[in-house]
Amino acid sequence: MVSVVQQFPQEGEDHLQNIGSNKRRVLDRFRSLVKANDVENTKIPFEKSDYCLLRFLKARKFDLEKAMKMWVDHVNWNNQFKCVADAKDEDVSGGANLAVICRLYPTAYSGCDRKGRPLMIKRFGHCNIVSLIQHCGNNVKNVVAWEAKYSMKMKNVFAYYSHLSGHHVETFCSILDMEGSSMSQFSNEVWDALKLTNELTSANFPESLGILIVINAPLYFRVVWGLVKKFVDPRTFAKFRLFGSDYHTDLHQYVHPDNLPIEYHGTGKLGLQTLDDLYTPEKAYGIFRIAEEYVHERRAGRPTTPGGPSSLPHEALPSFEFRTVRTVMGNATANPLFKFAEVETHKMTVYANTSQSSSTGEIGSRKTT
Repeated sequence: MVSVVQQFPQEGEDHLQNIGSNKRRVLDRFRSLVKANDVENTKIPFEKSDYCLLRFLKARKFDLEKAMKMWVDHVNWNNQFKCVADAKDEDVSGGANLAVICRLYPTAYSGCDRKGRPLMIKRFGHCNIVSLIQHCGNNVKNVVAWEAKYSMKMKNVFAYYSHLSGHHVETFCSILDMEGSSMSQFSNEVWDALKLTNELTSANFPESLGILIVINAPLYFRVVWGLVKKFVDPRTFAKFRLFGSDYHTDLHQYVHPDNLPIEYHGTGKLGLQTLDDLYTPEKAYGIFRIAEEYVHERRAGRPTTPGGPSSLPHEALPSFEFRTVRTVMGNATANPLFKFAEVETHKMTVYANTSQSSSTGEIGSRKTT
């Protein structure tokens, strides 16, 4: 097969260069109204300030008044809760440590999708959110606070992936595995936790989700899908993709098999090796420590070039594959990149030849069980 790196628009660069004159004027006005210190405390480390401001403007459809209100509310929230990012998991969650959370809420961050975005895998069908709430001081808000902590820490991960991929990264790819799920999981407590988490992340970390891929969706999930649509912003819902048990071909259009565990017909070379890794804190959440160390090293002025000299311990580096590549589509480039793709392709789009539309949150045509 021909080795190809698919060339997608760089997230921030594409937004800045193609927003149009009217939206650019709104951006210029927005920039003049906010405080530089607040932007520094809100943005992803080392990114241009405009990337951050654009996320808030996009979330409010470039309505300056609404975006400004959203910004002020976020700054107030951030000033009050920014200490949560550095607090111990037990202190934030009301008692549950990371090992307990991994067991009851199996989620992992490892590898990347074909756009070079961080990859998150959550086995929702194996989550026991009711028990998780009990371990978190029997308080839904503690679960939401824990989610807020890792949403804050995700900024460092975006900075690290931007460094590794050679282009700006500000969103992540999420795989939600519904295998083993049932309607009984969706109790009132669970719905409260899901809605409060969605409200918090939407208000304070806008435009962070790149795509949500639901796999192993049972037939009953169509009902849940309709309920989710009611409290999720249409812009966000358009990023959802829903597949049944015959999902592998579709999933591989979004994520290279080397970044997927063997249970998803992957090789496990660059991401999780197996789904059992979700239950090991270091494998499931190790990227947050690595990204934090990268940001610390860079702010200290020490070298962090991929493959070059670095004061980061070698064993701390994730198992991403660095290589110099030349694309066969468009202009030739030479950048250190993740293995985004190693397939023959005739289209410069991740949605080529899938059964799912790239612009809606509709259910795909693959079989559900």
